[in-house]
Amino acid sequence: MLGDDVSANGLMFALMINYMTSAEALKYFSVSLTAFNIDTVYSVQMAACTADQWKLLGDNYQIIFDDYGLSDFLCPVSSDNLNLAGTFKKAKVKEIKLSINPCGITVVPGQTTNMTITDSNCKSVAEQQAYLNTTIANSRSLLAELYFLDQVVNSSAQSPVAYFVNNDNRISFTDKRGVDNTVEVGSFQITTDTSFLPWTVQEEITGNFVDKLLNSAYEISSFASTPYVTFEIIMNRRMVYVSRTIGKIDQTLSYVGGLFAIIISFLAFFMLSFNQYRYELMVA
Repeated sequence: MLGDDVSANGLMFALMINYMTSAEALKYFSVSLTAFNIDTVYSVQMAACTADQWKLLGDNYQIIFDDYGLSDFLCPVSSDNLNLAGTFKKAKVKEIKLSINPCGITVVPGQTTNMTITDSNCKSVAEQQAYLNTTIANSRSLLAELYFLDQVVNSSAQSPVAYFVNNDNRISFTDKRGVDNTVEVGSFQITTDTSFLPWTVQEEITGNFVDKLLNSAYEISSFASTPYVTFEIIMNRRMVYVSRTIGKIDQTLSYVGGLFAIIISFLAFFMLSFNQYRYELMVA
């Protein structure tokens, strides 16, 4: 997401939990977002998404934002510290971790039944457990959806990078079965020679795209003992290189010269044939 760094502001993504609005979800679940560098840990707040965070979708970003219902999702308040370490540019972080947990619960070590709500905005333990039981009884599981502001490369277009909403990441979980997810992000580099003169003037665009999602389930032994869902977002080794160039003036002149030679040859053949025909008529 680059001279022209289109990922300069880091990754942008949106999380929805079981079709709840962001305000309602935060009464039953705590969402933790952490970015790790070699020697630094960044804690990033999650809040209701705003349309301005998705402006890279283009002129119709507000319509797209509304169509996907992103105002009900949770987004990073700031993506400044969410630049993953990639192949082409030094980035701020090596790994991003997102987790969904019971809301505001502190578990006393060794006393998993002694739980205290530490956030006054959260429902009580009994209300959280009742919500889980009712939802699972009706739907068998809960759903977590993670949408990304993703990129696609179209090397033949004047603007070779386009943004879209990647909504392929949907995870089912219960109070007894959690899910660990690994989101692998690939890199691309587009080099364009923008000069029509014989020498090279290059512009470079680099960015990231969501490549694949891997997941595995695990058992939750007791309420609030482990997260319901975790997402680990990392770079993988997939790299896409694209090299583009516009037509050079010397190539154009060469093409014109070649075309001119063909036309002259055709006219010469035509005139030669015509003259020969006239000669034969005169002799006859």
